[in-house]
Amino acid sequence: MQAMLYSAGLSNNSGTVPAKKADVINMSLGGPGYSSTFQNVVNQVRAAGVVVIAAAGNGNTSTPSYPAAYDGVVSVSSVGQDLTRAYYSNFGSTIDVAAPGGDSSKGNTVFSTVASDSSGSIVDTYAGYQGTSMAAPHVAAVAALMKEANPMMTPADFDNYLASGLITDDHGTVGRDDIYGHGLINAAKAITVAGEPIPASFLLDSTSVTFAGTTSTKTINVSNGGTEEFSAAAATSISYTSGTNWLSISSVSVDANNLGSYELSVDRTGLADGEYQAAITFSAPGSSPAITDAVLNVTLRVGLDVGVDAGYQYIIIENYHTGERLGAMEAVPVDGLYQYSFAGIPAGEYRIVAGTDMDNDFYFCNTGEACGSYSSLPLVVSGNTSGLNFITGFTAAYGLSSAASDTESAEVQGFSK
Repeated sequence: MQAMLYSAGLSNNSGTVPAKKADVINMSLGGPGYSSTFQNVVNQVRAAGVVVIAAAGNGNTSTPSYPAAYDGVVSVSSVGQDLTRAYYSNFGSTIDVAAPGGDSSKGNTVFSTVASDSSGSIVDTYAGYQGTSMAAPHVAAVAALMKEANPMMTPADFDNYLASGLITDDHGTVGRDDIYGHGLINAAKAITVAGEPIPASFLLDSTSVTFAGTTSTKTINVSNGGTEEFSAAAATSISYTSGTNWLSISSVSVDANNLGSYELSVDRTGLADGEYQAAITFSAPGSSPAITDAVLNVTLRVGLDVGVDAGYQYIIIENYHTGERLGAMEAVPVDGLYQYSFAGIPAGEYRIVAGTDMDNDFYFCNTGEACGSYSSLPLVVSGNTSGLNFITGFTAAYGLSSAASDTESAEVQGFSK
């Protein structure tokens, strides 16, 4: 973390900064366990204009690996020479992009420069390796080339280039998927489009929402992920995988193209206990050029969380960008619900987190600890705010969707002032 701060030209423990800060940071490293301190460092580095990239992990699992799974870090999965997922590569909802990482099971690796002293003296040579550690630098190099071509490119711009498909080749399921993310990185495309306008696209602050406990409303934000304007207004439609007519969506504050905040509402009346699935599709019919639809998956839990809780919880509010903690409280559940409130919070952008601290290290969301947060995007506070409800539990992934297990989940209800 200190190396990241140093590289970004920010204050760090060494008391020094480089003559020229980095434009791109690559981290071919990773492991389990979330750290709010690390997330705050990522936020600071991105705010300084640095693109942060990391290896998705080599565990052949969908379990998030950090730092790749932190908000704002580009998570890179690995493919072999046949462009299919390498057998070891992690996958899942945190993957942003794929790149060549080698696959020895199919006879190919990525050659890297090494220094060998097997002969008694140091000899510069090459060696073949495999791993997402080899894939991530490919993406970092592409980001660096784009930054050279367009010095004004921001980390958010790079994210939007990925999401738009302009710098990747689509493989697997059409659109984003859990194997390739937004596709396989394509350096030639990236150099061609660097500095060019990014086509209009839907950008949701989450791709999945879960209603549990007694929660009946949630807010989703829909924005333009490109630099070009929408040529047609957005439209919404709902499709049901299970149950019917229990979900509705209405605009709260939208612009002329229907981009902005929407309220989702669910009605449990008459529904048997169980879990129900639906999807909300955002489209822009008649747009030119065509804009790819965006899908928000919605889960409704009925009767599965009554009286269930996630134990003694701490709830904090902290500055989204600096990590400064402005309020903290302890909460005991009542019928599976936790109540919280914070007073005296000045206008700004914040993050609200709930969780246990089983190892007493003052960090939430480590392995084995309950965890949850209100949205992965900054919470904008400008006055009294209510209805900031979210799920905490032992399968909740802070920074991802706040999923909860059938047996251990709880609802956090509260407001911020």
